[in-house]
Amino acid sequence: MKAKSCIVAALACVLALALAGCAAESEPAPVAQNEDGSEAVEQQVEKSSDEADKAVEATEADQGEKGGTDDKDADALAQGMTCKYISDYYATFGEALERAEQNGGGTVTLLCDSPVSADGNVPKVEFRTTITVKSAGDEPFKVFRTAADAGPMLQITDGFVTLKNVVFDGTSDAPCDGPIALVSDLGRLTLDDGACLTGNQSVSGASAVSVLGADAYLTLEAGCVIENCSSADGAAIVSDGGNIENNGAAFEGNTGGENPNYLESSAGTFAGDPIDA
Repeated sequence: MKAKSCIVAALACVLALALAGCAAESEPAPVAQNEDGSEAVEQQVEKSSDEADKAVEATEADQGEKGGTDDKDADALAQGMTCKYISDYYATFGEALERAEQNGGGTVTLLCDSPVSADGNVPKVEFRTTITVKSAGDEPFKVFRTAADAGPMLQITDGFVTLKNVVFDGTSDAPCDGPIALVSDLGRLTLDDGACLTGNQSVSGASAVSVLGADAYLTLEAGCVIENCSSADGAAIVSDGGNIENNGAAFEGNTGGENPNYLESSAGTFAGDPIDA
């Protein structure tokens, strides 16, 4: 009888231990673990939300800056400004070019048609600067002569100038004393796509571009045009020992000597497509 009681007691202990193990396995994870997991998810959501907010703010700031620039350009135009260099505005092309020259180069942007100068004094590009002249937007604006501008509209003696999507209109009431552009000494001029030199009447020599000297260069890219320029005994382009490279420029309606488009007055170098009459 005593042995039987011991066996029953032992079985009861085993059963109690088994029931305790099952209860332990079925218990949910500690609350602290759930809370840790929830906090991690919440932190991730907050992080994503912050990043989205920052992206929206950056987009709005960018749009505001662009809008602000457009507003400034419109205000400048209303005040009679025609050109922009960095964040400054100028009434004439010559003033903007001079500032770019003094500041070590950069881009001069035409906001509308611009006079060469107010007094006939056009600064030279002469400090080994690199300057691009272009129009704002897709349609080209023009640089034009005033009554005071009887000489070259652009002079380069030491530096690199590129004209792109812009018109230099040399039209005047009387023949001028020089071409639209004079490139000499260490000057380099590139007429890029959309550049146009037009309308200049020169007393003699070059009517569009004069390239003077062994270290002076003119590069004509496809898409540029030289048109309706005239010289009694010269041509649109005259090279006096200079370096010319033609990569597909168009010549239309020019008048002058035997070949009204190109004249080499003294031996220089020529590369690319021939410039025929």
